[in-house]
Amino acid sequence: PRKQVPAGTIGIAAEQTGIYPLSSPGGWNLIGQTPIKIFDWHHPTDLRLRMGDSIKFISVTKEEFDQLKENVT
Repeated sequence: PRKQVPAGTIGIAAEQTGIYPLSSPGGWNLIGQTPIKIFDWHHPTDLRLRMGDSIKFISVTKEEFDQLKENVT
């Protein structure tokens, strides 16, 4: 297990894929990171994802990642 996994990190465990909504300890196999904030303490009911949603992950460059992180609120 890792002592700290950054918020937005994408992990796989068994047959599940998950996104760490907050920085926290974790033990899943990490495969990537999303620049899009999926949880905000100031607006806890304003969720970008709901249980059962389908998500498609795509590869982006570091520059695209940084631009998305800056522009998507």
